[in-house]
Amino acid sequence: MRACTAIIAALLWVSAATADTIEDMEFRFCDEPGVRGLCSVLPNDISDFDSSFIYRFLSEGAQFPFDQFSWQTFVALNWPAEANGRPLAARIGSAPEAPRRWQGLKPARIVLPLAGATDSCGPDDPERPTFSKFLQADGLPLIDRDLNYVVYDIRLDGATAGYIEANGLATRAGQKAFAQAGQPVDFPRGHYDDRDRRSGGSLGAMVIKTAWRVLAAPAAAGDARYFTLAGRIAISGADSADGRARCIEARLALVGMHIARRTRSGNGDRWIWSTFEHVDNAPLAENHRGPNDLFAQEYFPGGCRAPQTVERDYAFYRHGCRDCTPNRIAPARWTWATAPPYAKAFAQTGGFGTQVTRCWRIWQGTSKLNLAWRRRLKGTVWANYRLLSTQWRGNYGGEFFGHGEVPRYLSNPVIETFVQDQKEGTCLGCHASAETTAGQDADFSFLLQRAR
Repeated sequence: MRACTAIIAALLWVSAATADTIEDMEFRFCDEPGVRGLCSVLPNDISDFDSSFIYRFLSEGAQFPFDQFSWQTFVALNWPAEANGRPLAARIGSAPEAPRRWQGLKPARIVLPLAGATDSCGPDDPERPTFSKFLQADGLPLIDRDLNYVVYDIRLDGATAGYIEANGLATRAGQKAFAQAGQPVDFPRGHYDDRDRRSGGSLGAMVIKTAWRVLAAPAAAGDARYFTLAGRIAISGADSADGRARCIEARLALVGMHIARRTRSGNGDRWIWSTFEHVDNAPLAENHRGPNDLFAQEYFPGGCRAPQTVERDYAFYRHGCRDCTPNRIAPARWTWATAPPYAKAFAQTGGFGTQVTRCWRIWQGTSKLNLAWRRRLKGTVWANYRLLSTQWRGNYGGEFFGHGEVPRYLSNPVIETFVQDQKEGTCLGCHASAETTAGQDADFSFLLQRAR
Protein backbone atom coordinates (compact mmCIF):
# COMPACT_ATOMS: atom_id res chain seq x y z
CA MET A 1 0.00 0.00 0.00
CA ARG A 2 2.79 2.44 0.92
CA ALA A 3 4.67 1.67 -2.29
CA CYS A 4 1.51 2.17 -4.34
CA THR A 5 0.80 5.48 -2.60
CA ALA A 6 4.35 6.67 -3.26
CA ILE A 7 4.07 5.85 -6.97
CA ILE A 8 0.73 7.63 -7.25
CA ALA A 9 2.14 10.66 -5.43
CA ALA A 10 5.13 10.80 -7.78
CA LEU A 11 2.93 10.63 -10.87
CA LEU A 12 0.55 13.29 -9.58
CA TRP A 13 3.43 15.58 -8.71
CA VAL A 14 4.57 15.56 -12.36
CA SER A 15 1.23 16.99 -13.43
CA ALA A 16 1.64 19.89 -11.01
CA ALA A 17 5.30 20.62 -11.65
CA THR A 18 5.14 21.27 -15.39
CA ALA A 19 4.81 25.03 -14.93
CA ASP A 20 7.66 27.49 -14.51
CA THR A 21 9.18 28.44 -11.16
CA ILE A 22 8.47 31.71 -9.41
CA GLU A 23 11.75 33.18 -10.69
CA ASP A 24 10.36 32.92 -14.23
CA MET A 25 7.12 34.71 -13.45
CA GLU A 26 6.32 38.39 -13.92
CA PHE A 27 5.80 40.23 -10.64
CA ARG A 28 2.94 42.69 -11.02
CA PHE A 29 2.32 44.83 -7.98
CA CYS A 30 -0.59 46.43 -9.85
CA ASP A 31 -2.96 44.78 -12.31
CA GLU A 32 -3.17 47.96 -14.38
CA PRO A 33 -1.05 47.55 -17.54
CA GLY A 34 1.96 49.85 -17.51
CA VAL A 35 1.85 50.55 -13.76
CA ARG A 36 4.89 49.14 -11.92
CA GLY A 37 4.17 50.16 -8.34
CA LEU A 38 1.41 49.42 -5.85
CA CYS A 39 -2.05 50.63 -6.77
CA SER A 40 -5.72 50.58 -5.78
CA VAL A 41 -6.87 48.56 -8.80
CA LEU A 42 -8.82 45.39 -8.01
CA PRO A 43 -8.01 42.65 -10.54
CA ASN A 44 -11.09 41.31 -12.33
CA ASP A 45 -9.69 37.85 -12.94
CA ILE A 46 -6.56 35.70 -13.01
CA SER A 47 -5.09 36.30 -16.43
CA ASP A 48 -1.98 34.06 -16.15
CA PHE A 49 -3.51 30.68 -15.36
CA ASP A 50 -2.92 27.64 -17.57
CA SER A 51 -5.96 25.35 -17.27
CA SER A 52 -4.51 22.61 -19.50
CA PHE A 53 -2.96 20.74 -16.54
CA ILE A 54 -4.41 18.81 -13.64
CA TYR A 55 -2.95 20.26 -10.44
CA ARG A 56 -2.97 18.12 -7.31
CA PHE A 57 -0.04 19.65 -5.41
CA LEU A 58 1.36 23.12 -4.99
CA SER A 59 3.99 24.09 -7.54
CA GLU A 60 5.57 27.52 -7.88
CA GLY A 61 4.48 28.29 -11.41
CA ALA A 62 0.89 27.17 -10.86
CA GLN A 63 0.41 28.87 -7.49
CA PHE A 64 2.11 32.16 -8.36
CA PRO A 65 -0.79 33.69 -10.38
CA PHE A 66 -3.22 32.95 -7.54
CA ASP A 67 -0.99 34.34 -4.79
CA GLN A 68 -0.27 37.43 -6.87
CA PHE A 69 -4.02 37.88 -7.40
CA SER A 70 -4.48 37.61 -3.62
CA TRP A 71 -1.90 40.28 -2.85
CA GLN A 72 -3.26 42.63 -5.52
CA THR A 73 -6.72 42.23 -3.99
CA PHE A 74 -5.52 42.69 -0.40
CA VAL A 75 -3.64 45.91 -1.21
CA ALA A 76 -6.52 47.34 -3.25
CA LEU A 77 -9.08 46.58 -0.52
CA ASN A 78 -6.92 48.25 2.11
CA TRP A 79 -6.21 51.37 0.08
CA PRO A 80 -7.24 54.64 1.79
CA ALA A 81 -10.63 55.70 0.49
CA GLU A 82 -13.60 58.00 0.87
CA ALA A 83 -16.49 56.81 3.01
CA ASN A 84 -18.20 55.35 -0.07
CA GLY A 85 -15.16 53.19 -0.86
CA ARG A 86 -13.77 55.31 -3.71
CA PRO A 87 -9.94 55.10 -3.51
CA LEU A 88 -8.07 58.26 -2.66
CA ALA A 89 -5.27 59.59 -4.85
CA ALA A 90 -2.76 58.70 -2.14
CA ARG A 91 -0.34 55.94 -1.22
CA ILE A 92 -1.47 52.93 0.76
CA GLY A 93 0.70 53.93 3.72
CA SER A 94 -0.74 57.44 3.92
CA ALA A 95 -3.93 58.79 5.47
CA PRO A 96 -3.93 56.36 8.44
CA GLU A 97 -7.27 57.67 9.76
CA ALA A 98 -9.04 57.43 6.39
CA PRO A 99 -11.50 54.58 5.78
CA ARG A 100 -10.23 51.68 3.73
CA ARG A 101 -11.77 50.70 0.42
CA TRP A 102 -13.47 47.61 1.94
CA GLN A 103 -15.38 49.87 4.34
CA GLY A 104 -17.44 51.04 1.37
CA LEU A 105 -18.73 47.49 0.81
CA LYS A 106 -22.10 46.46 2.26
CA PRO A 107 -22.09 44.78 5.68
CA ALA A 108 -23.61 41.30 5.46
CA ARG A 109 -25.87 42.07 8.42
CA ILE A 110 -27.50 44.84 6.30
CA VAL A 111 -28.04 42.70 3.20
CA LEU A 112 -29.00 39.57 5.15
CA PRO A 113 -30.03 40.69 8.65
CA LEU A 114 -30.12 37.95 11.25
CA ALA A 115 -33.33 37.41 13.21
CA GLY A 116 -33.07 39.22 16.53
CA ALA A 117 -29.92 41.07 15.46
CA THR A 118 -28.89 43.75 17.91
CA ASP A 119 -29.14 47.43 17.03
CA SER A 120 -27.58 48.71 20.24
CA CYS A 121 -25.18 50.90 18.23
CA GLY A 122 -27.87 52.49 16.06
CA PRO A 123 -27.56 53.18 12.31
CA ASP A 124 -24.48 51.93 10.48
CA ASP A 125 -21.62 54.43 10.22
CA PRO A 126 -19.18 53.64 7.35
CA GLU A 127 -16.39 55.58 9.07
CA ARG A 128 -16.89 53.82 12.43
CA PRO A 129 -17.89 50.28 11.51
CA THR A 130 -20.07 48.29 13.87
CA PHE A 131 -19.12 44.74 14.87
CA SER A 132 -21.69 42.38 16.36
CA LYS A 133 -20.14 38.97 15.69
CA PHE A 134 -17.62 37.48 18.12
CA LEU A 135 -18.13 33.74 17.63
CA GLN A 136 -16.45 31.83 14.84
CA ALA A 137 -18.41 29.57 12.45
CA ASP A 138 -18.19 26.68 14.94
CA GLY A 139 -19.70 28.79 17.72
CA LEU A 140 -16.45 29.29 19.65
CA PRO A 141 -14.73 32.60 20.50
CA LEU A 142 -11.08 33.57 20.22
CA ILE A 143 -9.64 35.39 23.24
CA ASP A 144 -6.35 37.29 22.97
CA ARG A 145 -3.56 37.45 25.54
CA ASP A 146 -5.14 40.58 27.08
CA LEU A 147 -8.37 38.61 27.70
CA ASN A 148 -10.45 40.43 25.11
CA TYR A 149 -12.60 38.74 22.48
CA VAL A 150 -11.79 38.96 18.78
CA VAL A 151 -14.66 40.46 16.77
CA TYR A 152 -15.54 39.75 13.13
CA ASP A 153 -17.05 41.58 10.19
CA ILE A 154 -18.38 40.27 6.86
CA ARG A 155 -18.74 42.53 3.81
CA LEU A 156 -20.20 41.98 0.34
CA ASP A 157 -19.20 43.77 -2.83
CA GLY A 158 -21.78 45.27 -5.18
CA ALA A 159 -21.88 42.22 -7.47
CA THR A 160 -22.65 39.88 -4.55
CA ALA A 161 -25.18 42.12 -2.80
CA GLY A 162 -26.80 43.02 -6.11
CA TYR A 163 -27.21 39.38 -7.10
CA ILE A 164 -28.81 38.50 -3.75
CA GLU A 165 -31.20 41.43 -3.86
CA ALA A 166 -32.11 41.10 -7.57
CA ASN A 167 -33.01 37.43 -7.17
CA GLY A 168 -34.93 37.75 -3.91
CA LEU A 169 -32.38 35.59 -2.07
CA ALA A 170 -32.40 37.77 1.07
CA THR A 171 -35.59 36.09 2.31
CA ARG A 172 -36.67 32.48 2.86
CA ALA A 173 -39.73 33.01 0.69
CA GLY A 174 -37.57 34.43 -2.08
CA GLN A 175 -35.17 31.50 -1.90
CA LYS A 176 -38.05 29.04 -2.09
CA ALA A 177 -39.46 30.77 -5.17
CA PHE A 178 -36.01 30.88 -6.75
CA ALA A 179 -35.54 27.12 -6.23
CA GLN A 180 -39.03 26.31 -7.51
CA ALA A 181 -38.26 28.25 -10.69
CA GLY A 182 -35.45 25.77 -11.31
CA GLN A 183 -32.71 28.35 -11.36
CA PRO A 184 -29.25 27.53 -9.97
CA VAL A 185 -27.57 29.93 -7.55
CA ASP A 186 -24.76 31.30 -9.70
CA PHE A 187 -22.93 34.38 -8.41
CA PRO A 188 -21.31 36.68 -11.01
CA ARG A 189 -17.82 35.79 -12.23
CA GLY A 190 -15.13 38.42 -12.67
CA HIS A 191 -13.57 38.55 -16.11
CA TYR A 192 -11.65 40.59 -18.65
CA ASP A 193 -12.92 41.13 -22.18
CA ASP A 194 -9.29 40.92 -23.25
CA ARG A 195 -7.24 38.71 -20.90
CA ASP A 196 -3.91 39.47 -22.56
CA ARG A 197 -4.33 43.23 -22.13
CA ARG A 198 -6.31 42.87 -18.89
CA SER A 199 -8.89 45.31 -20.18
CA GLY A 200 -12.68 45.57 -20.10
CA GLY A 201 -14.91 43.13 -18.28
CA SER A 202 -16.14 43.46 -14.73
CA LEU A 203 -15.54 42.44 -11.13
CA GLY A 204 -17.29 39.29 -9.95
CA ALA A 205 -18.70 38.32 -6.59
CA MET A 206 -16.49 39.00 -3.56
CA VAL A 207 -17.01 38.36 0.15
CA ILE A 208 -14.51 39.43 2.79
CA LYS A 209 -14.33 38.55 6.47
CA THR A 210 -12.06 40.48 8.82
CA ALA A 211 -10.90 39.69 12.36
CA TRP A 212 -10.06 42.36 14.97
CA ARG A 213 -8.45 42.59 18.40
CA VAL A 214 -9.80 45.02 20.97
CA LEU A 215 -6.75 47.06 21.93
CA ALA A 216 -6.20 47.62 25.62
CA ALA A 217 -5.71 51.13 27.00
CA PRO A 218 -3.25 52.71 27.35
CA ALA A 219 -1.66 51.87 24.01
CA ALA A 220 1.10 49.25 24.05
CA ALA A 221 4.33 49.49 22.09
CA GLY A 222 3.30 46.79 19.61
CA ASP A 223 0.01 48.47 18.70
CA ALA A 224 1.74 50.63 16.07
CA ARG A 225 2.42 47.47 14.04
CA TYR A 226 -1.29 47.05 13.25
CA PHE A 227 -3.78 48.79 11.04
CA THR A 228 -6.28 50.17 13.54
CA LEU A 229 -9.59 51.95 13.43
CA ALA A 230 -12.18 53.39 15.78
CA GLY A 231 -15.09 50.99 15.86
CA ARG A 232 -18.22 50.10 17.77
CA ILE A 233 -19.15 46.70 19.16
CA ALA A 234 -22.86 45.97 19.50
CA ILE A 235 -23.49 43.63 22.43
CA SER A 236 -26.95 42.13 22.83
CA GLY A 237 -28.51 41.57 26.22
CA ALA A 238 -28.11 37.81 25.74
CA ASP A 239 -24.34 38.23 25.21
CA SER A 240 -23.82 40.62 28.12
CA ALA A 241 -22.81 39.44 31.60
CA ASP A 242 -25.42 41.71 33.22
CA GLY A 243 -28.13 41.07 30.63
CA ARG A 244 -28.07 44.64 29.31
CA ALA A 245 -27.46 45.50 25.65
CA ARG A 246 -24.72 48.06 25.11
CA CYS A 247 -22.59 49.70 22.43
CA ILE A 248 -18.85 49.61 23.16
CA GLU A 249 -16.54 52.21 21.64
CA ALA A 250 -13.13 50.63 21.02
CA ARG A 251 -9.87 50.92 19.14
CA LEU A 252 -9.60 47.79 17.02
CA ALA A 253 -6.58 46.19 15.36
CA LEU A 254 -6.80 44.09 12.20
CA VAL A 255 -5.43 40.57 12.78
CA GLY A 256 -6.86 38.63 9.85
CA MET A 257 -8.58 38.98 6.48
CA HIS A 258 -10.30 36.26 4.50
CA ILE A 259 -11.26 37.04 0.86
CA ALA A 260 -13.45 34.87 -1.37
CA ARG A 261 -13.75 35.85 -5.04
CA ARG A 262 -15.47 34.30 -8.02
CA THR A 263 -13.76 34.54 -11.40
CA ARG A 264 -14.29 33.18 -14.89
CA SER A 265 -10.82 31.64 -15.27
CA GLY A 266 -8.46 30.02 -12.80
CA ASN A 267 -11.06 27.31 -12.14
CA GLY A 268 -12.98 30.03 -10.34
CA ASP A 269 -16.24 28.13 -10.67
CA ARG A 270 -15.36 26.94 -7.17
CA TRP A 271 -14.32 30.45 -6.08
CA ILE A 272 -10.81 31.52 -5.08
CA TRP A 273 -10.03 31.81 -1.38
CA SER A 274 -7.29 34.11 -0.06
CA THR A 275 -6.41 34.42 3.61
CA PHE A 276 -4.06 36.88 5.35
CA GLU A 277 -2.87 37.27 8.92
CA HIS A 278 -0.78 39.60 11.04
CA VAL A 279 2.74 38.26 11.60
CA ASP A 280 2.40 38.66 15.38
CA ASN A 281 -0.65 36.40 15.74
CA ALA A 282 0.76 33.02 16.76
CA PRO A 283 3.81 30.75 16.42
CA LEU A 284 4.12 27.73 14.16
CA ALA A 285 3.25 24.45 15.89
CA GLU A 286 6.08 22.13 16.84
CA ASN A 287 4.50 19.30 14.79
CA HIS A 288 3.47 21.50 11.85
CA ARG A 289 3.08 20.04 8.38
CA GLY A 290 3.77 21.35 4.88
CA PRO A 291 0.80 21.87 2.53
CA ASN A 292 1.97 19.11 0.16
CA ASP A 293 2.15 16.49 2.97
CA LEU A 294 -1.10 14.75 2.12
CA PHE A 295 -0.60 11.03 2.67
CA ALA A 296 -1.05 10.59 6.42
CA GLN A 297 -3.93 8.74 8.07
CA GLU A 298 -3.98 11.39 10.81
CA TYR A 299 -2.17 14.68 10.32
CA PHE A 300 -2.01 16.02 13.88
CA PRO A 301 -2.44 13.27 16.48
CA GLY A 302 -3.27 15.01 19.74
CA GLY A 303 -3.55 18.41 18.07
CA CYS A 304 -1.02 21.02 16.99
CA ARG A 305 1.52 21.13 19.81
CA ALA A 306 3.14 24.20 21.30
CA PRO A 307 6.66 24.93 20.01
CA GLN A 308 9.45 23.93 22.37
CA THR A 309 11.10 27.33 22.13
CA VAL A 310 9.33 30.64 21.62
CA GLU A 311 11.46 33.73 21.08
CA ARG A 312 8.75 36.31 21.71
CA ASP A 313 5.17 36.82 22.80
CA TYR A 314 2.32 36.74 20.29
CA ALA A 315 -1.15 38.26 20.36
CA PHE A 316 -2.69 34.82 20.83
CA TYR A 317 0.08 32.89 22.52
CA ARG A 318 1.94 33.29 25.82
CA HIS A 319 4.72 30.87 26.57
CA GLY A 320 4.20 30.87 30.33
CA CYS A 321 1.07 28.72 30.26
CA ARG A 322 2.24 25.10 30.42
CA ASP A 323 -1.27 23.72 30.91
CA CYS A 324 -2.89 25.60 28.01
CA THR A 325 -3.71 23.22 25.17
CA PRO A 326 -3.25 25.03 21.84
CA ASN A 327 -6.30 25.61 19.65
CA ARG A 328 -8.76 24.36 22.26
CA ILE A 329 -11.26 26.14 24.46
CA ALA A 330 -13.65 24.77 27.08
CA PRO A 331 -17.41 25.02 26.34
CA ALA A 332 -19.19 27.87 28.10
CA ARG A 333 -22.00 30.38 27.76
CA TRP A 334 -19.89 33.21 26.40
CA THR A 335 -20.71 36.68 27.69
CA TRP A 336 -19.04 40.09 27.71
CA ALA A 337 -18.02 41.71 30.97
CA THR A 338 -19.28 45.23 31.54
CA ALA A 339 -15.73 46.63 31.43
CA PRO A 340 -12.45 45.50 29.82
CA PRO A 341 -10.97 43.00 29.67
CA TYR A 342 -14.24 41.72 28.31
CA ALA A 343 -13.46 37.97 28.44
CA LYS A 344 -11.75 37.94 31.84
CA ALA A 345 -14.29 35.44 33.23
CA PHE A 346 -13.03 32.84 30.72
CA ALA A 347 -9.29 33.03 31.28
CA GLN A 348 -7.32 29.79 31.15
CA THR A 349 -5.06 28.67 33.98
CA GLY A 350 -2.79 31.51 35.01
CA GLY A 351 -4.93 34.19 33.40
CA PHE A 352 -4.21 33.46 29.74
CA GLY A 353 -6.45 33.75 26.71
CA THR A 354 -6.70 31.20 23.90
CA GLN A 355 -3.35 29.59 23.12
CA VAL A 356 -3.04 29.45 19.33
CA THR A 357 -0.52 27.67 17.15
CA ARG A 358 -0.45 27.63 13.36
CA CYS A 359 -0.70 24.01 12.20
CA TRP A 360 0.29 24.38 8.54
CA ARG A 361 3.57 25.86 7.37
CA ILE A 362 3.42 28.60 4.73
CA TRP A 363 4.54 27.05 1.46
CA GLN A 364 7.92 28.10 0.08
CA GLY A 365 6.56 29.70 -3.10
CA THR A 366 4.05 31.77 -1.15
CA SER A 367 6.82 32.80 1.27
CA LYS A 368 8.92 34.08 -1.64
CA LEU A 369 6.03 36.16 -2.94
CA ASN A 370 5.26 37.44 0.56
CA LEU A 371 8.83 38.66 0.88
CA ALA A 372 8.57 40.64 -2.36
CA TRP A 373 5.26 42.27 -1.46
CA ARG A 374 6.24 43.05 2.12
CA ARG A 375 9.39 44.73 0.83
CA ARG A 376 7.23 46.91 -1.40
CA LEU A 377 5.09 47.78 1.61
CA LYS A 378 8.08 48.58 3.83
CA GLY A 379 7.47 51.58 6.07
CA THR A 380 3.72 50.92 6.31
CA VAL A 381 1.72 48.79 8.74
CA TRP A 382 0.81 46.56 5.79
CA ALA A 383 4.34 45.16 5.75
CA ASN A 384 3.33 43.33 8.96
CA TYR A 385 0.73 41.21 7.19
CA ARG A 386 1.31 38.06 5.16
CA LEU A 387 -0.58 35.74 2.86
CA LEU A 388 -1.07 32.28 4.36
CA SER A 389 -2.15 30.87 1.00
CA THR A 390 -4.62 31.04 -1.85
CA GLN A 391 -6.90 28.04 -2.36
CA TRP A 392 -8.39 27.14 -5.74
CA ARG A 393 -9.70 24.11 -7.60
CA GLY A 394 -6.95 22.27 -9.46
CA ASN A 395 -8.39 18.77 -9.97
CA TYR A 396 -11.46 16.58 -9.66
CA GLY A 397 -10.76 15.40 -6.13
CA GLY A 398 -10.46 11.92 -4.71
CA GLU A 399 -9.42 10.04 -1.57
CA PHE A 400 -6.51 12.33 -0.69
CA PHE A 401 -7.61 15.38 -2.65
CA GLY A 402 -11.03 16.31 -1.28
CA HIS A 403 -12.98 18.46 -3.73
CA GLY A 404 -9.89 19.17 -5.80
CA GLU A 405 -8.72 22.14 -3.75
CA VAL A 406 -5.08 23.31 -3.97
CA PRO A 407 -3.61 23.50 -1.38
CA ARG A 408 -5.67 20.68 0.11
CA TYR A 409 -6.08 22.40 3.50
CA LEU A 410 -6.31 26.09 4.27
CA SER A 411 -7.61 27.81 7.41
CA ASN A 412 -6.85 31.08 9.15
CA PRO A 413 -5.65 30.69 12.77
CA VAL A 414 -7.70 33.69 13.96
CA ILE A 415 -10.83 33.06 11.88
CA GLU A 416 -11.00 29.24 11.96
CA THR A 417 -8.86 28.64 15.03
CA PHE A 418 -10.30 25.35 16.17
CA VAL A 419 -10.54 23.46 12.87
CA GLN A 420 -6.95 23.86 11.68
CA ASP A 421 -6.12 20.24 12.51
CA GLN A 422 -9.47 18.86 11.34
CA LYS A 423 -10.70 17.47 8.02
CA GLU A 424 -13.03 20.51 7.91
CA GLY A 425 -10.02 22.83 7.76
CA THR A 426 -10.44 23.64 4.08
CA CYS A 427 -12.20 26.71 2.67
CA LEU A 428 -13.43 25.19 -0.57
CA GLY A 429 -14.24 21.82 0.97
CA CYS A 430 -16.23 23.33 3.83
CA HIS A 431 -18.21 25.74 1.64
CA ALA A 432 -18.99 23.02 -0.92
CA SER A 433 -21.79 21.86 1.41
CA ALA A 434 -23.50 25.29 1.58
CA GLU A 435 -27.24 25.28 0.85
CA THR A 436 -29.98 27.88 0.82
CA THR A 437 -32.83 27.71 3.32
CA ALA A 438 -34.78 25.95 0.56
CA GLY A 439 -32.20 23.15 0.42
CA GLN A 440 -30.76 24.31 -2.90
CA ASP A 441 -27.02 24.36 -3.63
CA ALA A 442 -25.92 27.85 -2.55
CA ASP A 443 -22.84 28.20 -4.78
CA PHE A 444 -20.45 27.94 -1.81
CA SER A 445 -22.20 30.68 0.19
CA PHE A 446 -23.28 29.99 3.77
CA LEU A 447 -24.48 33.59 3.92
CA LEU A 448 -27.77 32.65 2.29
CA GLN A 449 -28.63 30.60 5.39
CA ARG A 450 -29.10 33.93 7.20
CA ALA A 451 -32.27 34.74 5.18
CA ARG A 452 -35.39 35.42 7.22
